[in-house]
Amino acid sequence: MSDFLLRIVRPLVGLVLFAIALVALDHQLHDQTLGIVIDKLRAIPASVLAIALVLTAASYATLTLNDLLGLRHAGRRLPHSRTMLTSFIAYVFSMDLGLTVVGSSAIRFRLYSIWGLSPADVAQVVGFTSFTFFVGILGVGGPLWTGIALPLPDILHLPIETTRPLGGVLLAAAAIYLIWRVSGERLMSIRGFELTAPSLQNTAAAFVVAAMDWFLAAGVLFTLLPSAPGLDLLTFVAIFMACQLLGLLSTVPAGLGVFEGIAVALLAPFLPAAEVLASLVAWRILYYLLPVFVAIFFLAAIESLQRRESLIRLRDLASQVGPAIVPRLLAVGVLVMGLLLVITGAFPTAPSHAGLLGSVVQGPWVGIPHMVSIVVGLGLVLLARGIQQRVDVTYALVLGLLGLGSVAVLLRGSHVLLTVGLVALFVSLLPCRSFFYRTASWAPLSIPREWLVLISMALLGVMWLGFWADRNLSEAQGLLPRVGSPAEFATAQRAALVALVVFMGYGVWRLTRPGGAAPGPAGIEELERAARIVEKSPHASSHLALLGDKSFLFSEGDEGLLMYGVAGRSWVSMGDPMGPPEVRSELAWQLRELSDRQGGWPVFYEVGPSELPLYLDLGLSLHKLGEEGRVMLSGFDLEGSSRKGLRQTRRRAERDGCSMEVIPKQDVTSSMDELARVSEAWLGGKNTREKRFSLGAFDPGYLERMPVAVVRVDGRIVAFANLWLGADKREVSPDLMRFSPENSPSGVMEYLFVELMLWAKEAGYEQFNLGMAPLTGLSDHRLAPAWSRVGTLLFRHGEHFYNFQGLRRYKEKFDPVWEARYLASPSGLGLPRALAHVSALVSGGFRGIVAR
Repeated sequence: MSDFLLRIVRPLVGLVLFAIALVALDHQLHDQTLGIVIDKLRAIPASVLAIALVLTAASYATLTLNDLLGLRHAGRRLPHSRTMLTSFIAYVFSMDLGLTVVGSSAIRFRLYSIWGLSPADVAQVVGFTSFTFFVGILGVGGPLWTGIALPLPDILHLPIETTRPLGGVLLAAAAIYLIWRVSGERLMSIRGFELTAPSLQNTAAAFVVAAMDWFLAAGVLFTLLPSAPGLDLLTFVAIFMACQLLGLLSTVPAGLGVFEGIAVALLAPFLPAAEVLASLVAWRILYYLLPVFVAIFFLAAIESLQRRESLIRLRDLASQVGPAIVPRLLAVGVLVMGLLLVITGAFPTAPSHAGLLGSVVQGPWVGIPHMVSIVVGLGLVLLARGIQQRVDVTYALVLGLLGLGSVAVLLRGSHVLLTVGLVALFVSLLPCRSFFYRTASWAPLSIPREWLVLISMALLGVMWLGFWADRNLSEAQGLLPRVGSPAEFATAQRAALVALVVFMGYGVWRLTRPGGAAPGPAGIEELERAARIVEKSPHASSHLALLGDKSFLFSEGDEGLLMYGVAGRSWVSMGDPMGPPEVRSELAWQLRELSDRQGGWPVFYEVGPSELPLYLDLGLSLHKLGEEGRVMLSGFDLEGSSRKGLRQTRRRAERDGCSMEVIPKQDVTSSMDELARVSEAWLGGKNTREKRFSLGAFDPGYLERMPVAVVRVDGRIVAFANLWLGADKREVSPDLMRFSPENSPSGVMEYLFVELMLWAKEAGYEQFNLGMAPLTGLSDHRLAPAWSRVGTLLFRHGEHFYNFQGLRRYKEKFDPVWEARYLASPSGLGLPRALAHVSALVSGGFRGIVAR
């Protein structure tokens, strides 16, 4: 629940902080114009820019020391050049782009694996770099905010007036950590993961590195600002850290907009807003934009050098890795270009290009390029999600918008670099058509919260830029067609345009959702094909394919079969695929590819240990569900003291007139009415309804495909169980086990079990499958995964929900051999989603989960 609330609250907090930052900017820039800001930007001396560039390089070099310390913490060594290069690229992608999909962890895992580190080593390095950031906040921010006590802007409406209380909290947190660490503790538990705390020596080194980085990073912006009375370096570092922290909390990539709004407000007592904003623009270019190009160059060079031996290997690698990485990188490019088009579209035409623009378009059409720029930009922002999802229609739409945007930018004015970027992205997309293989869907709209917040921020930013630009009519002249209207009318036009684009965006978002209608249950012909494969399967549970509620994947030549159902975005395989080993692997990958084309993911439910390496190859995580019990029939009898209870049950049932009979499948139809009455009575007594998918259901067409064991009393059927018979007499398993509560003597189902085992042994079967005991065999060790410990807790104390322990004890009386059963699903939140979707399939929908 806390994770769920966090996922809802974090985007909202980011949106609120962004809005507050815009209000702060608007307040501080009330008497300023765009021309003033541009003049201040051009007035920054080249020597100052050079010094800021040197400090930027020093800051990033200092950041790379974190990875060197992380390797020392992990007990590994690499050449400094490789470590620093990996660290630089990782920090640029995570800090400057703020994207988790291509963030620091992914980059570090990729590059450090090239240099020979194991995933466990890389995880320790990643953990240490995160630790260093918090050490810097506590160790540097705490003393600065306590000693300097920055006054916080009233517009933030915070319960504190200065940073001093926050600084005190940070100092207290740092003291608590040091006391805990000095006491000898080494292990930290974070969300169920046990991490080794750095040594005191590494902690001290991390503090020094973090302090150096904060002062160097702040020094870049401090150098770009004009000198101001009363603004010393320590005060500015305190202001800089406050802006960075609020930018981080906003979840906006690189804190864009939030950092600027807070910085302008906090620096208002020292400098005019126009000078601060001009310095911030230069700082963004030097500290954020330029390193991105450098990092991309180095990353491409490393990848190329790693494969310089063979162009064929490079081609093979691209075909394997490309579909996973390239669309994500292209989506980043589309999103960035869209935002730049939206932002620059709100500004007036450059004076140097006004003559060119006037010669091309006349009168009210002068504002058309600006309108097109905003529309195209917002379209690209909306379509970036479809590029990431690899939707075919989105590919064509983005190419068209990039071409249209390039023309609009050229007509608008001196945005040559933006035009180059749009053309470069267009050219990059052209050879990538094969990556976009998912068909579009007009299913109901589902926009991820992060994208919804990002789009909202873009719209807010555009509206604010429009209001600001229109404050000075001469500056805004030509921005939109006015036909003699005042500036306020142009602002209203812009707002109406934004509303129109939002309305259009609704349709675009629906279009860019991958997938289509999920496949329905198999037809009669497919069921017959499946029945022939099931007859050859030694696993009794294969008969679940005959329920008629699943879809099928067949191997070539019908050697194997995979049965699955779709709930939400989970494509759930019931059990392991059937068939020879090579066929099972082929079918599992087919499900992986099929679900991926539809924008979903595969889930394998109640699978055995033999195929676990296959599911790991599919990129899935494994979670133990419980254990399945099998009775070895060769050693089963009713002799000895341990079987005394079973003998008594059998004799008591026989005295009550019970007898067991196995009805062949060809004769089941004649007894169907009696079986139906018993089933209805059982369902009524349990106050429940039919389940499906992983459990059999009372369906005449299904029951007629297999023999049924019945218990009769005075000739009437009072209990029954349909039987799954494995090929080659490997095993037999009861499926539906139902009895009439009113007409059945006590212990009738245990009697049926005993008689069935004796019957199966006499018929030559090897094993009797008792089914699964959920949540058994899970570890409750303090280092065990959180799922395992929660499962153990439910097993011991969850009697209110399900009789876990009672079911296990009941099956134990038959002395079974237990074998683990697993769920293979995507990692992270994939587990709860997979469990919810499986429950929906079993219960006949999400509503059935809560209804009996």
